[in-house]
Amino acid sequence: MNNPMNMLQQFQNFAANFAKMQKDPRQTVQELLNSGQMTQQQYNQLSQMASQIMGRKA
Repeated sequence: MNNPMNMLQQFQNFAANFAKMQKDPRQTVQELLNSGQMTQQQYNQLSQMASQIMGRKA
């Protein structure tokens, strides 16, 4: 998951799915981290990308 474009696409899919699931994003991310489906490094990278997309500094 080191490809930035792939990560961006996955982030966009992840964000779009919340509208369908009506689930707390923080809880879902925590579940992904706890299960090992997402590493802390992946979370940090996605968080930084999301902040940049939203126009904020990480």
